[in-house]
Amino acid sequence: MRDHAAMIAAELGHIAEFERRLQADGRPGGPEIDCLCEPDPHSRHLLFLLRCGGRHWLGRKLLERQPSGPPLPTSRIAPHMLLGEWEGFLEAEDGMRCHFRPADAARKRAVVAEAADDPGAELSFPFALLDEAGREIVSPPEYWSGDPRLAAALDEGEVHLREYTARLLGRLALPAGGIVYDPACSTGTFLASVKEAAPGLKVVGSDLSAAMVALARPRLDDAFVADAATVALPEGCTLLVLRFLNAEVLTVAQAEAAFRRLSGQLRAGAHAVVFGHTSVLAPVGPLCAELGFDRLRSIGATPGKDEIFQYYVLRRR
Repeated sequence: MRDHAAMIAAELGHIAEFERRLQADGRPGGPEIDCLCEPDPHSRHLLFLLRCGGRHWLGRKLLERQPSGPPLPTSRIAPHMLLGEWEGFLEAEDGMRCHFRPADAARKRAVVAEAADDPGAELSFPFALLDEAGREIVSPPEYWSGDPRLAAALDEGEVHLREYTARLLGRLALPAGGIVYDPACSTGTFLASVKEAAPGLKVVGSDLSAAMVALARPRLDDAFVADAATVALPEGCTLLVLRFLNAEVLTVAQAEAAFRRLSGQLRAGAHAVVFGHTSVLAPVGPLCAELGFDRLRSIGATPGKDEIFQYYVLRRR
């Protein structure tokens, strides 16, 4: 796994450069088509495209500034991370050149708000996270060993995802007694929040880490040790939670295989949600038609609709 301290140090320079650029974006007399060059191939996974209203917008994720301590990664996309309407990528010897039509701050806020209300809007990350040898970076199993500091960081980083899910549950109208299953439940905090929001549902989790299952078990209706790559869904699963098909957790191929196998076990009328701390690697959109799913949404939003994030809501036909 790439050293997070080194990544944070490198990203601090990117933040300063990006913020200087934002001061000029969209101003009269500026370039009609601008270019951002991403020289570090190990940072290209932070580039994203937002499809909304028939247009594609280019952006770059930035670390989230904290009141104390170093900036941290986040799954949320804020308006200031947008650059403008995307015109294309060009890989050259000096880096990845990203061409776009600049937009001012008001336009960026409007685009994010529009995406929050658009069921057809989608965020995508075209570049995988690679190491120096060009291989996809995956955290070793011991990284998920149940370190209390990691557990706390994971829980804190998904507050907005738990809150959005709690609001979503009422709209899905899941049957009383239905099972919500998370095959990579980690600390169990997420499923516990589902139980709090919808006490009539049964929450079941599993995880490859026995330490994580030990943390989760007291908070859930059931929890057990299992490999998400081979586990069978509990009988009566009405909502499948997939929040591990992500960068630094799996490779693209592994994420697609896991999505196919797990979602393929759902019965007609059951739902699945797909999201995570890092970018979703499984090509959820293209796979929906093939696997018999209706894609209800691809983007979640904070209550004020000023931040958005990947959040797929699917229903099995």
